[in-house]
Amino acid sequence: MECIKSLTAPWDKATKASVVSFFVLLAAYCAFDAAGFVIHESSWTTPSVIAVFVALIAALALRPRVLGRYERIVVRAKPFVLGALVLLAFYLFEKPYNPALFDIGAYYTFVNLCVIAVLFCIVYFAGQQTKTAAIAFLTACFIAGTANYFVIAFKGQPVLPADLFALSTAAAVGGGYTYAVNDSVAIAFTALACGIALVLFLPKTKFAVKRSAANAAVAAACVVAFGFWFSNFDIEKAYGCQVDGWAASDSYAQQGSVLCFLKRVQDLNPAEPDGYSSAAAAEILAAYESEDGSRADIPDEEKPIVIAIMNETFSDLSRYPNLSDAYDGPEYFNSISDAYLKGTAYASALGAGTCNSEFEFLTATSMGNLGAGVYPYMLYDLDGTDNLATYFKSLGYETTAIHPADATNWRRDTVYRQLGFDRFLDVTAFEGADTLRGFTTDKATYDAILQLIGQSDAPQFIFDVTLQNHGGYDTGLIPDEMALEVPLDSDRTDELEEFASCIRQSDLDLQYLIESLAKLDRPVVLCLFGDHQPGFSDWLSSLAFDKDVADFTLGEVQARYEVPYLIWTNFETSEAPARSGSLLAESTEPDLEQLERPLYPDSTDMSLNYLGAHMIAAAGLPLDPYHSFLLDSQAVLPAVNINGYLDAQGTWHWIDERHDDPADEASAALARMAIVQYDILFGS
Repeated sequence: MECIKSLTAPWDKATKASVVSFFVLLAAYCAFDAAGFVIHESSWTTPSVIAVFVALIAALALRPRVLGRYERIVVRAKPFVLGALVLLAFYLFEKPYNPALFDIGAYYTFVNLCVIAVLFCIVYFAGQQTKTAAIAFLTACFIAGTANYFVIAFKGQPVLPADLFALSTAAAVGGGYTYAVNDSVAIAFTALACGIALVLFLPKTKFAVKRSAANAAVAAACVVAFGFWFSNFDIEKAYGCQVDGWAASDSYAQQGSVLCFLKRVQDLNPAEPDGYSSAAAAEILAAYESEDGSRADIPDEEKPIVIAIMNETFSDLSRYPNLSDAYDGPEYFNSISDAYLKGTAYASALGAGTCNSEFEFLTATSMGNLGAGVYPYMLYDLDGTDNLATYFKSLGYETTAIHPADATNWRRDTVYRQLGFDRFLDVTAFEGADTLRGFTTDKATYDAILQLIGQSDAPQFIFDVTLQNHGGYDTGLIPDEMALEVPLDSDRTDELEEFASCIRQSDLDLQYLIESLAKLDRPVVLCLFGDHQPGFSDWLSSLAFDKDVADFTLGEVQARYEVPYLIWTNFETSEAPARSGSLLAESTEPDLEQLERPLYPDSTDMSLNYLGAHMIAAAGLPLDPYHSFLLDSQAVLPAVNINGYLDAQGTWHWIDERHDDPADEASAALARMAIVQYDILFGS
């Protein structure tokens, strides 16, 4: 009877607000579930969530009675409740994305809890020990854990520090993904509700000037302590925390997301490579200085139009063994036999991170020297940085960048200006253009290129970043006449088939472009490459190699970073293709027993940082010292990306295996490249 009287008695405003809020949360979850956005692993999840919420609502209805009768007990229990909130915060960070939550070792659990406790103190005391501050902290933890869940689902990697600088880009391109959650997120959401209800039972903190000042002082002391710890302790050395660059989600799951995230924050600022100085960089490049005079002296009629296309997610998944018989890949691209140069490039992005591929291509630098989780477009001031745009401008070229999306994505509006492009055609230049799955088609951008060429007799360098093939691949928006079937024994074939259908359309659009360029009476050089493979290649490659991605050898890892490239001209070149980067150098026979993956005969595989130099060579234009240095380096260092580097014998090495042995030509070349690259990006 007492309970009934309590429930029917007039409620205060706080009780009304809390009960109504929990009803709203329950209704939102039920609506989300009914719409099919909760992927259930157990039939008991939804009934359990509803039961917990009903119990919490009933408990909150009794809140005034409990606080009135047991106020002293509640006050004494407050420190223990706050301690429990720290444990709950750790759970909310980990539960949504981490299926191995309870396998995290006691040591890493303790370190993560210590860090979370300090962060909680900062928020709680800065918020004057209010319930709002505690609830806000718990909610932020849940959002962080859920963000890791979605980002891992979409691109196979958790949230990295640089992702925070790209929130606007993520929001702009995130419409193509389906935001469904699993039971783990639902359970974490319920745990958050329990935590909020627990906080609501705490006694209200009374305001006082002295107490307010003391709270601010404690918060400030915690900030100073945290800042001192973070600035003076190398998390990797002090706590043994290492974040795998290509499988960061495994590192997060094993060592805790908070500690791993902070480790990646410490990695954002690149350290000077060993032996670096501006003089050392200049000395390396001095051997490649030319005495041929000014490059601008070349007559305009001898300068071919140069077009570079970075095609969104353009990749040939037929190279995976489990798809070789079921899918032919981009058929027109694979049939091209008159290319100046054609092969496989090793990118440093997978599933996302488009800007890093274009950064490597335009600046001819490697992400292998910057580290995983770094987005230079978002982090660095690239004003004045030497790149392909400045190179072609020095020859009197007009320079244009094209990307049919929001100009602010990856800060391209700022970065392209810093890199020296004369103009940038963004989404506003493609109003009314044809779309596929809501994205501007490749052909629409190719028509824009042909229009630019027709409007000017001046030599032009045009860089086109396409959008048509952007993920996700479960939209169901492929027209029936464009749909491609890929027979594969997998429950995720739908997204593979949508992706393959997009690639086929890109392939047809490429044929349209090349046939159009072939008809021009002006010399043209076309360079096309993919930026990365689709994010779902993790399960596809697991099927291909019959093992979990965490167990991949480096060669198998690199299979996920392969993208096709092509350099084509509409004129006969006077010289054979530049082959200094051939993996099968004439003077060296690779030890086939050491190769983790077979190489193709007369391979022209390379990494994206070399591609621009070969494009310049195809155009018959004089190489500047840096591009000459790169082609020379490629003879002993055929490829390098975020994961590792390849030596002339065809053996892959992890990127952190580099050493100072002068007899190791590949490692020595990588060290020289790091010195020159640092000077280009960060030197005076």
